[in-house]
Amino acid sequence: MVSGETLYRQLFRGVKGIEVDLCYRLQSFWFGNGNDINAFLMKTIVDQFGSAALWAATRLTIAYSWKDSGFCWHEFRRVCNRQPFTRKIPVGVISNWLIWPPSVSIIYFMPPALQLPLFNLVVS
Repeated sequence: MVSGETLYRQLFRGVKGIEVDLCYRLQSFWFGNGNDINAFLMKTIVDQFGSAALWAATRLTIAYSWKDSGFCWHEFRRVCNRQPFTRKIPVGVISNWLIWPPSVSIIYFMPPALQLPLFNLVVS
């Protein structure tokens, strides 16, 4: 029997995979599939300062707060005060900036078909 938390994690990872795939596809459309320095820099800037800092950190904080509240709306509303936005999200963004630049350096120099599988290796 699969627990609710396990199912939540699996669904969460599936949705995250779809988001990352879409982000990589959009960046390939915008900046091309080449391995030149301009494409690499633009993809890295959009990834780190756009999608990761503005979208992913907020979504991850909310998703983990929901899980940590035991999937209880009352508890979730109680923990969703200013702290996620003043502490948890900035810490998530800074942590991301410490780990991901070397990772995306490798990911964005790979052909598009290998980018999502390599992303999955890094987050595993």
